[in-house]
Amino acid sequence: MWTPRESELLDIIASEIVVRKENFDRDATLDQLGLDSIAFVSIVYAIDEKYGVELDTDSLADTRTLGEFLAIVVPLTERSGQAPHA
Repeated sequence: MWTPRESELLDIIASEIVVRKENFDRDATLDQLGLDSIAFVSIVYAIDEKYGVELDTDSLADTRTLGEFLAIVVPLTERSGQAPHA
């Protein structure tokens, strides 16, 4: 089960890699999801724009699974204190 914030982030990821978020699994590797470096940068940029945060791509580059990625990104977006931008 996904939290509301995770679900929002999955929407962003799904739109960038054209995968239905219903098919996502926390243990899926980013490679298994088809997340190449260009899509990764696009996702980070979209999250930055939506939540008004600046994600460090270097720290995110070490994540291997979707669950690891979300474990880093969710707290950062929640700490920003900003509601998502439309």
